[in-house]
Amino acid sequence: MGTEKVSKLLFRLSAPSIIGMLVYAFYNVVDTIFIGRALGEESVSGIGGLVIAFPIHMLAMGIAIGLGIGGSSIVSRALGSKELHKAEKALGTVFFLGIFLGFAYSFTGLFFLESLLKIFGATPGIMPYARAYLEIIMAGSAVFTLGIATEDLVRAEGNARYAMFGMIFGAGLNIILDPIFITTGAQRVTNTPSFR
Repeated sequence: MGTEKVSKLLFRLSAPSIIGMLVYAFYNVVDTIFIGRALGEESVSGIGGLVIAFPIHMLAMGIAIGLGIGGSSIVSRALGSKELHKAEKALGTVFFLGIFLGFAYSFTGLFFLESLLKIFGATPGIMPYARAYLEIIMAGSAVFTLGIATEDLVRAEGNARYAMFGMIFGAGLNIILDPIFITTGAQRVTNTPSFR
């Protein structure tokens, strides 16, 4: 990375990052589609629950991005100045903080879930849907936080394609697991017999 032309590096590193972020933006579209299909006539309340849960989920993403960008800045500068020990130390710190903050966010969120949802505007009609959706999201917050943070570190090392493949893998897994988790959640909330 230290010897190539900036224009070539810009394209090589930005194109996979843009593709990865577009794929990640697709997550909520897919969730909305599956919720609409699973709930049928009650999909307005279900999608309302998704809308209420989204900012709470984005707080976890904000923590992860903050860790990843801060860590990747240190790693990039350390690699540029050939201070490998400093880069390794930053990587270890991001891993530790990603796991620690992810679990802390997950446990705190699950413990105060109903209060959080009320703060974000959940009405009694939307509450069961938002809670069912967010329980699964909160349970996976530690893995999610660590995954997002490490994607930035992988980019800092110059392997933007690996970060893109990680995001595509995550989106693919989301699409595969959505029918299972959303249908199960819909059945639990509404006693809906099956996915439509």
